[in-house]
Amino acid sequence: MRILIMMPVNLLIITAIVGIAAYVLGSVGLYKLAQNEGIGNAWLSWIPICNYYITGLLIKENFTIFHTKWDSPETLLPFCAIAGLVGIQVPTWGIFLSIVAMIPIIGSIYHMLLKYKGSHIAAWTIICTLVPFIYALILFRISLAKDSH
Repeated sequence: MRILIMMPVNLLIITAIVGIAAYVLGSVGLYKLAQNEGIGNAWLSWIPICNYYITGLLIKENFTIFHTKWDSPETLLPFCAIAGLVGIQVPTWGIFLSIVAMIPIIGSIYHMLLKYKGSHIAAWTIICTLVPFIYALILFRISLAKDSH
């Protein structure tokens, strides 16, 4: 009986550790990429909504969604992140808003992988969308590769 009671606590602890590790690895990776690209205020990659601003600056040259070029992804992406967080709190229409807000976020993952990874982009975008820890690992790995060049 005691094992059954402890299992959810253990799962919560493991989930928290994995979440914190993903946050740190993703933030370090994004920070290093921003520094390598000469982006000012690279430290914003450590702030949860502001990291989308840094991502937008990194992919600004060729950010498209459904063949439409967006000139300011650094403002669009944080707005979409906020809209997604707010939308999830509202029944029915909020869920729709959250889904629509995810489209540019997923597009930013695609364009980050396109810029820095180069192969099997569509498959990696799907994997990174479904398992954000993988995206954090990829960002960290890319930043290490960029440091060695």
